[in-house]
Amino acid sequence: MIKVRGRSCEDPVHDPVTPRHDVRLYGDHIIEIEDGGAKLDPSNVLLRCGPCHGRKTAAARAARAHAGVGGR
Repeated sequence: MIKVRGRSCEDPVHDPVTPRHDVRLYGDHIIEIEDGGAKLDPSNVLLRCGPCHGRKTAAARAARAHAGVGGR
């Protein structure tokens, strides 16, 4: 995926003070698998830097907890 998209965080709300390029990236599911997202669909994946990945994952977990869904 990095070969195709490049080494840059694709998160639309990426903090402008944090470097976007040449950082450790995570292939993050836009709609998490646990929430019914497609595991192998490239259109369901964004490359995210560590801070963006953590923020998005925490928000998804909080939303599941609030809805009473999921086992974590």
